Amino acid sequence: MFIFKKVDLGKLTKIQIGHDSSLDAWHLARVEVTKMGPAPERAAFPCDRWLDKKTGLTALLTPEAADSEVASYKVVVFTSDIRSAGTDANVTIRMFGEDGTALEEMPLDSSKNDFERNRMDEFTLRGKNVKRVAKIDIGHDGKWLGSGWHLNKVQVTNLSTTDSTFFVANRWLDSKNGKRLTLTPTPNLATPNLSPNLATLTQASASRWKRVLLKTPSTATR
Repeated sequence: MFIFKKVDLGKLTKIQIGHDSSLDAWHLARVEVTKMGPAPERAAFPCDRWLDKKTGLTALLTPEAADSEVASYKVVVFTSDIRSAGTDANVTIRMFGEDGTALEEMPLDSSKNDFERNRMDEFTLRGKNVKRVAKIDIGHDGKWLGSGWHLNKVQVTNLSTTDSTFFVANRWLDSKNGKRLTLTPTPNLATPNLSPNLATLTQASASRWKRVLLKTPSTATR
């Protein structure tokens, strides 16, 4: 806890926080600021990200909304199982609700080596409760040599409502095809307990497999 005596800034709308060591990494959960006085005013600024050389030594934070307006989101990212599919670039995501409400762009980063070939990486993000996520924008900054990334799909679950949505990409995000991609929900996608390879089936390809399976019995009787 730190106490500062400064000029009255009124209601805080944002804060910037960080450190000056490119050799160290710091995972900041949140910052709570209380304006002392007869009627104390408290504001919480969630961060939940690493501050390091890779993702940046500073962060610009906005205050958390009232508890009823905030939700946690589980974001599961599937990297494809093809040659050179992984990336070391910095990946970010932005989520949108059905009414068009947008969350701020947030980094997808952990202490692990994320986004490797045929890997499933899970992140928990916190922000405004948009109920069902109807659209996402995801991509990377192209940092490091060979940063092209083949994204299979993304699953987003609002932990407050348990609503879960799949967004299928199944394409390269690179300098040739574009490093960012806007995705809408993929209907009738396979359940998440299937392997990443099977879950890449789109609705159309799933229908083709269904037709093949329906023909199999008649073929077998010949």
